[in-house]
Amino acid sequence: METMTATKPQTTSVDPISLETCTDVQDVAMISVDNTQTFENKDLNELYVSEGEQVAHQTKKIMEACKYYGITMINLLEEHPLGHISLAANYKDKQVYELITYEEVKDWTEENNGIGERAQFTLSELKMFLSEVGSQRLWPDHGIVNTQ
Repeated sequence: METMTATKPQTTSVDPISLETCTDVQDVAMISVDNTQTFENKDLNELYVSEGEQVAHQTKKIMEACKYYGITMINLLEEHPLGHISLAANYKDKQVYELITYEEVKDWTEENNGIGERAQFTLSELKMFLSEVGSQRLWPDHGIVNTQ
């Protein structure tokens, strides 16, 4: 089996932790975010990522190593309400994968804005959000949960 090394963030001055010499795997965890078929299977038509199969394959190899060493694995799956701020369908005249910025929306008004009817956020909330983060990539509907 290949040797895998986990390192702590660069902000600390500690030596890398080698999984072969790690004596307490309870202090180590692997976090996988959205490692789902929607990224690697273009037939699902959600969030297919070019070459996603290769990325998912590498993640699966890391997960197998974690199982071998008894390392805790955490898989986070994202969920959104239908009217979520990151979904393109909640905007008028916006396309999937388009980037929306604070500069673009700062002059929108209640009378003339690009928010769609099913959106579950207000223009004020959108402006506040984008003023804090700068921009938001708009995604196709995915991970929809029923909030009713």
